Amino acid sequence: MKFIFTILLSMQAFAFNPTVTHEYEVDYRLSPTKAVDILFVIDNSGSMAKHQRFLASMAKDLLGALNTVDYQIAAISTDEKQILSPYIIDLATQDSITLLKSLMTYYGIEGSPNEYIFKNVKNYLKSNQATKLFRKNANTEIIMITDEYEQSEILPQDVIDLFSPKSVVFNGIIPGGDGNDDQICTLGQTMEDFATYRDIVIMTHGNMIDLCNREDIKSEEYIKLAKSIIKRAAPISTPALPIQYLDLHQNINLDSVQISYGTQVIPRGDLHHGWVYDSILNRIILGKKIKLTEQTKGTKFIIKYDVL
Repeated sequence: MKFIFTILLSMQAFAFNPTVTHEYEVDYRLSPTKAVDILFVIDNSGSMAKHQRFLASMAKDLLGALNTVDYQIAAISTDEKQILSPYIIDLATQDSITLLKSLMTYYGIEGSPNEYIFKNVKNYLKSNQATKLFRKNANTEIIMITDEYEQSEILPQDVIDLFSPKSVVFNGIIPGGDGNDDQICTLGQTMEDFATYRDIVIMTHGNMIDLCNREDIKSEEYIKLAKSIIKRAAPISTPALPIQYLDLHQNINLDSVQISYGTQVIPRGDLHHGWVYDSILNRIILGKKIKLTEQTKGTKFIIKYDVL
């Protein structure tokens, strides 16, 4: 840990109250907890009723598999008019299984017959909600569920580039999955019609599930997908408090003390989450439960005060 010490003298307080500033570099530490943000893109056209019901039936298994990671889950439709999730589910959500079941069928089956998965993901990334869902220190997973070919006319690589510099993993629950049959269960369509979905899944090393499989086979693959997401989940890196206390070698004006980390202000008087002053040791003590917020790289932890 590097420490920088400076003394700043203002014109007004030159002879009386010099201002002392202590600056500390902040290190990031890996937490044992991993994090993942999941966005479902769900086809809401007329042929999707049974597939949405199946997704809802798997809610308990999905959340059961994810209970070891810090997760967030949202869903959008393939209809251009519905690209915001009604809510985001996370570890703190009450009755999360019921809410996830509801989310899987939320968009219904009366949407447009034209499917815009790539276009809707692109537009979703422009929303304020996306900034809440996709955290900087979490892995990003997209799960596409559809029985129709993609009509966005956007190349898979262009979609991947939208997430740069972060990486993203696309998963597909689609007709044919990664099978080799030329004919698939969706009438009048072939494996070639779903090439763009398979391409983006392969390029991002995701999972594919055959939408046409029996539900018992499909459920096994779905649980396998959940376990794969856990393996790919990113370790959380958080800023660590650089010091626990600061010994003072002068008398200071306690009312002038300012302790901050970028936009985060550390409050006075809180023994656990703020700072207190020990008059016997002439020491500023920082709470052991202070959690530093995410700031721009290179932001310094600063303690500033006036000397009497």
